[in-house]
Amino acid sequence: MNNLLFKEWLSIIESAMPVHSILKKNPNHPDNPIYDFMVLLGNTGHLIPQIKKDGPLGGYFKYFGSQKVWNIPRFVFSKLEPEMRKAFEDLGINFIPFEQPREIALGEKAEVSVDQKIRQEIEDINRLANAGEQNDRLINLLDKIIDEIGDLTNEAIKSDIIKNFLLMASRLYKYSPRNQWLIYAQNPKATDVQSVTNWGKLGRKLKQDAEIKNRIRIFVPVGVRLVTVKDEKTGEEKKVPLGTPTRFKLADVFDISDTEPIPGSKTTYNPHSWRQDSNEPVEELGGIINAILKFAEENSIPIKYEKMNYAMGGYANAHGIAVNDIYDGINKASTLVHEISHKLLHFGDDRQKISSEEKEHDAETIAYVFLKHFGFESKDSPTYLALWQADKSKIMMRQKKVKEIVSQLIKAVEKYYKEVDYSSMQDETED
Repeated sequence: MNNLLFKEWLSIIESAMPVHSILKKNPNHPDNPIYDFMVLLGNTGHLIPQIKKDGPLGGYFKYFGSQKVWNIPRFVFSKLEPEMRKAFEDLGINFIPFEQPREIALGEKAEVSVDQKIRQEIEDINRLANAGEQNDRLINLLDKIIDEIGDLTNEAIKSDIIKNFLLMASRLYKYSPRNQWLIYAQNPKATDVQSVTNWGKLGRKLKQDAEIKNRIRIFVPVGVRLVTVKDEKTGEEKKVPLGTPTRFKLADVFDISDTEPIPGSKTTYNPHSWRQDSNEPVEELGGIINAILKFAEENSIPIKYEKMNYAMGGYANAHGIAVNDIYDGINKASTLVHEISHKLLHFGDDRQKISSEEKEHDAETIAYVFLKHFGFESKDSPTYLALWQADKSKIMMRQKKVKEIVSQLIKAVEKYYKEVDYSSMQDETED
C-alpha cells in the first residue's frame, strides 16, 4: 500500500465503487446554472461501450481526456426524452444532482428538511423556556420560526410538524403565535391550556405532581393595568388590559390532561360542552353526505377518517381533508362541508391574503347555510363563529365567496342525491 501512488490507490478504490454523480460548475460560466455539467465517478468501465460516441446511447455524454471522466451538460440533460433517461438510469447512472437545489448539489449548502430544521428550533425553544431567564433570546427565536413558517410553502405543507402544530393551534386559537409555539415545543399534544387560577374557576385542579412535572411556560404581559368594561349588548362586565404591554415574563400554565374535577364543585368545565350537534344518522342526511362525498371525488379532494379528540371535527391540508372518525349525522355533514370549503377557497393563490379568522368565518358560514337550505340546523355554528370573533359585518364582507361555494354544493346534492343507496351506505359505515 505504501508503494502505491495516490492516483493508483484512488483508481483501485473507484473501480470497486458503483457509478456515482457529482455536479460541477463550468469554469467559463460559473454563475450560469445552464452551463453546469454532471460528472460520472466510480466504476464507469462497463458504461463506455454504451455511452461512447458510436455506442447505442452515444452523443449525450462527453469524455474529458485530461480528467479521464465522462460528463453531461445540464442543457443536454434538459433535452433528454423520458425513454432515453430511463435507459441511462437502467445502467446505474444517477441524475439526482440535476434535480437537487444547485447549492446543495454543488456541496455549498447542506440539505436540511423542514422537519429537521424546525425540530432543532423547537428543542432550542424548549430549552430556553425552561431556563426561564432568556426572554430576549427566546422571543427572537420564536419570531424567527414564525417568519420562517410564513416563508415556507410546499415543503412546509408536507411537514408533519407543521400539520400537527396547525391542529394544535386551531384548538389554542386564543393564544398568540409566540405562545402557541411555546406550548407546542413543551407539549405538542396540548388541547386546552389554562393557569392554575383559571382551572380553579372552572372547577378543576392539578393532578398530583403535575405542577412540577408538566408545567408549560408561556409569555404573559407585565405592568399592564386592567380596567373594567361593560359589554353593551350583554351588560356583562369584564377586565381588559389598558395600553400595550412593554415587556413580558414567563408564567406557568397546564393542559387539561394534567387536571381533574374538584370534588363537589358546582360547575366543572367539560372541554366538549360547546358541541351540541347530533351524531345521530338520519336517512335524508345520509343521502346528502353521500352526495358531498361524490362532489369531493369529482373535485379531486381526498377524504380520510382519523381518530381525534371529540371537540376536533377535522382539518384540511394540501393533500386533502380529514374528518373525526366517530362523527355521523349533522356533525359529519357539517365537518365535511366546512373542510371542503377550506380546500376550495383557501389553498389557492389567495391563501395568504386573508386571516385565519376570515377563513374560519367562510367555512363555518358555508356549512351553516348549506345545512339550513336542506332543513337541518347546526347548533355548533354560532358558538364556533363566536370563538373566532365573528360578527354580522365580518360575515357579510365574505358573503360573495360563501354564496359561490354553497351554490356548488347544493347543485352537487341535486345531481347525486337520487343515486344514493342508503342501506348499502349503512353497511359500509358498520364495517
